[in-house]
Order: sequence, then structure tokens, then C-alpha cells
Amino acid sequence: MATTARVSQLGRWTNLAAAPSGVYRLASYRLPGFAELAFSGFHSAAEVANLTALVEFRSLLDTHRRAVLDNATVWPLRLLI
Repeated sequence: MATTARVSQLGRWTNLAAAPSGVYRLASYRLPGFAELAFSGFHSAAEVANLTALVEFRSLLDTHRRAVLDNATVWPLRLLI
């Protein structure tokens, strides 16, 4: 099961990109081991299904492989609800 976070928990954010879904930098929301976080909005069922699979994939990795992935990519960590 993919880890979720509530939009109401995010605090302030600023717009980073004028994409159709938008990309936003979080001002105060933090997760252990990550200096800065951002989020983007996706609404179609296909987009949500794909993101869910990505979040679940990362959660199944062992600690070493997750660290390699995190150091090499920008990967979705949570689904916002």
C-alpha cells in the first residue's frame, strides 16, 4: 500500500513551474533524510495509478537500493490525499 499524506499537512508552498499540473516547493513540510520537498498535482485515474505503483515500488526496496534510487533521481515518496 502506498504511503499517503494529507494536503492539509503540507503547510505553505510556492509555485516552481507553470505546468498544467503545477510543481510546488514545500516551505515547512519535511521527511527524514530529505532537505527539500516538492509536489505536483495529478488527477486522472491513469496518473494516480502510475504514481501509486512508483511509491509502492520504492517502499519495497531494501535500504541500500532505496538510498541509491533517492540519490540518483527525483522519485515520488507519498501520495497526497
